[in-house]
Amino acid sequence: METDTKTLKLHPPGLVQALRAGLDTVANNLYLLVLPILLDLILWLGPRLSLKTLLTPMVEDAIQQLMTAGGTTTNDMMQVIAQLRQVWEQFLESFNLLSLASTFPVGIPSLLSTWAPATNPLGNPMVSEITTASSAWSIWFVIILVGFLAGSYYLGAIARRTLNLQSPYSLGTLGGQTLQSLVLTIVLIGILLGVGIPILVMTGILAAISPVLLSPAIFVLGLVCVWIFMPIIFAPHGIFTFRQNALGSIRTSMQVVNGNRAGVGMFVLSLLVLEQGLRILWQTPTADSWLLLVGIIGHAFISTSLLSASFYYYRDGFRWWQEQTHQSSADKTPAQS
Repeated sequence: METDTKTLKLHPPGLVQALRAGLDTVANNLYLLVLPILLDLILWLGPRLSLKTLLTPMVEDAIQQLMTAGGTTTNDMMQVIAQLRQVWEQFLESFNLLSLASTFPVGIPSLLSTWAPATNPLGNPMVSEITTASSAWSIWFVIILVGFLAGSYYLGAIARRTLNLQSPYSLGTLGGQTLQSLVLTIVLIGILLGVGIPILVMTGILAAISPVLLSPAIFVLGLVCVWIFMPIIFAPHGIFTFRQNALGSIRTSMQVVNGNRAGVGMFVLSLLVLEQGLRILWQTPTADSWLLLVGIIGHAFISTSLLSASFYYYRDGFRWWQEQTHQSSADKTPAQS
């Protein structure tokens, strides 16, 4: 028995449509920019929590052990050690423990979390040294917890404005989404370690066999990482769109991506190019100039718009996957009857 072929009612999610919708949503809801701007203002004008006093002796001990393990040190080895010491000194000099408030993958985007400016228009920021490991761990825990809470509220607000969610939002909802965000982060770290350690071992083996093989090996292994992590690129979205748990959100992300892998790849690549390209523009003013405030506001607007666009793309991608699944089931039913 012949049956009529049904056509899909929906189209695959569109890049331009998602970007336009994301920009419009943020332009009509400017309060979404408050948290990103506030975080960058704290990192720019506020105090800096430094670990230099605590970690410098540990770094020096590690370098001394490296020199001892190497036996006789050649000039090349001494140059490498000197460069390593300089890198660590520069890192510890500029590192601000408060920058960890910009948590990942659920968190508030920040222009200055990786920049760590050492000055501002008001002068040099007040530096507070953390001198004990127990204090460092306690402060780190509080910052991470606040970062995930604020990030969950931020992404939840974007999801509600983007998707017109009507369900009531409460402290219980925020707590549940924050908990699932923490679980998701732990799962992703586990996946990263499970994938990263074998890749590092393989890279080391290939480098030992022949340095010529190192560059192509890194390229190939990079493609493998992209292939593995691409399906879970929307893992946080299910937590805030459908209130799923971490594993359910990962599963939904895989369904959305696998239904349109090429389109998702182009979408993610476009967002990365836009964000990183404009970041260079936002960081053009020096840290001691008030013009950096323009960069902070611009970065907050673009980052929030891109996140909003990703929620639109995720919603349309999920609907497209549902339509495909329904169409596939409908096509198989007559053949089975």
